[in-house]
Amino acid sequence: MKTVSADTALKRIRRYLASDISTPFIVVVDDSDEYAAIVNGFDALAKTRVSDYCANEDAFPDIDALFSAISTSARNTLLVGFGESVHLSGSENEIGRLKDLSIKSKVVAVCRGIRMAVDALGADDKKFNTSRRVCFLNAGASYEVVKFPPDMNVPAEEGVKALLRRLESGFTGTVFVKTALSLKNTKEERSAYGAVRQMEPSFWIPGDCLSDTLWAEYLADNNLEGYGLADWRTFLKLKLGHPDNIYLKYVIDTSADFEAYKKRIFSALLDFAPNDKKFTSMYEARKTLLKGVKNNEVAEYISETMVKEDERAYYLTDNTTAERQAVIESLAGASYDLNILERVYPSLSEYLNDYTYGSSND
Repeated sequence: MKTVSADTALKRIRRYLASDISTPFIVVVDDSDEYAAIVNGFDALAKTRVSDYCANEDAFPDIDALFSAISTSARNTLLVGFGESVHLSGSENEIGRLKDLSIKSKVVAVCRGIRMAVDALGADDKKFNTSRRVCFLNAGASYEVVKFPPDMNVPAEEGVKALLRRLESGFTGTVFVKTALSLKNTKEERSAYGAVRQMEPSFWIPGDCLSDTLWAEYLADNNLEGYGLADWRTFLKLKLGHPDNIYLKYVIDTSADFEAYKKRIFSALLDFAPNDKKFTSMYEARKTLLKGVKNNEVAEYISETMVKEDERAYYLTDNTTAERQAVIESLAGASYDLNILERVYPSLSEYLNDYTYGSSND
């Protein structure tokens, strides 16, 4: 195909309007600036939007009704949205009907999305493939459509009619639509996580970090501030950020998903031996992090510490009544250096130490 500039296309359209040709003139254009130059260059023409022929908000246009209207119109017409409609419906045979349509007045069809199909028609019909009936502008940036299910909570055009209306404006880039119709030449996202990635292209968190139910909640509301430590929104916030607490950073770095994170908040300390150079700092950071936990929240972890046998006390704190009791239980039969209690259970350490009450003169 031979391409022309927007200025050349405008000249050819003017010649067509002054000619005796009784079929539509088709302009194939992709670039939004050139599209605007063509459409705005003929404001005097009656504009027909293909989207106006959709029977309802989520229906393809009635092409028979459209052709009937433009073929009998007494006014010269600028037709927009036809190429996009064919591109989305896959009904390329409608292009052949348009090129052969007998019309009373002139029709200039400005089409996007059907470059190859129009070129193929020209190869089969030499009379059509002339500068008097069709012209191709340079290929350029056009549009991409991403389809979502109608019930998905995502900002998008509601139905095909709104989508066509958006494209008829010359929109270039990615446009989202919620529709029950089967669309051609589009991307389709059915999962909430896929929708998140479409909405936020730079979002890098793997989809298996959360269930699709939770991704749907995030899609509806992406606020991550003000939630508790064990909440999935906090987990996601930490994955996206950089925790200051070294223990929490280790937990988030080693938790493949939210379910693992909920357990490792408590149990990640078990990864370290008491003689590990990182143990003390990890222990203190964990103790600070879990200062406000309740007995029932730490019960499973307390049971898990039993695998440490004679070293069990190193992994407990005095944050909760249940842990303090476990510390006392761990002392039975264990050969601890009781100095460990100064860190684990300071008040018990003081209680067990010998002390002198007053002086000999008291």
